[in-house]
Amino acid sequence: YALDQVQGLSLLLVPGRATPAVHQAMLRYCEVDRGGTAFAVLDPPAGQSATGIVTYVASTAALEGASEFGALYWPRVKVLNPSKSVFGAADQLVVAPSGIVAGVFARTDSARPGGVYDPPAGIDAGRMFGVLGFETDEVLEERKRDLVYPHRINPLTTGPGLPRFIDGS
Repeated sequence: YALDQVQGLSLLLVPGRATPAVHQAMLRYCEVDRGGTAFAVLDPPAGQSATGIVTYVASTAALEGASEFGALYWPRVKVLNPSKSVFGAADQLVVAPSGIVAGVFARTDSARPGGVYDPPAGIDAGRMFGVLGFETDEVLEERKRDLVYPHRINPLTTGPGLPRFIDGS
């Protein structure tokens, strides 16, 4: 409840803490405690396949139908390692996507007056900068994305000749 004092809070992210308890608390906070004036950007747990993330949302975390004031984005994304002295010798890191997704929200919202009513998704509006790839290539398969859509999971994807983008709003 430390955020109760923040007047302009509109997005809530908790990177690196993708657990059922955290997700439920984020949704409750946005819908009940903030009166629906904030939106939770939920990260997937690490290592989730398409069927795994569906099981997480439908059963493990019981997120299906829990709230209209949050959305889960899958999978985690690969980015350049900003500091090998801090994060190790790997050239790339797999990280939670919420920070990048929040950047897409901000870019879409500020693109024009009334931009907050435009979905931050699609090849143009949902383009994610700095993303080199995805934790799982399953998201590149249409049939795998078709598994997650009915469960209100927003896949992050790309295609031949396309940028990496949020595919789902």
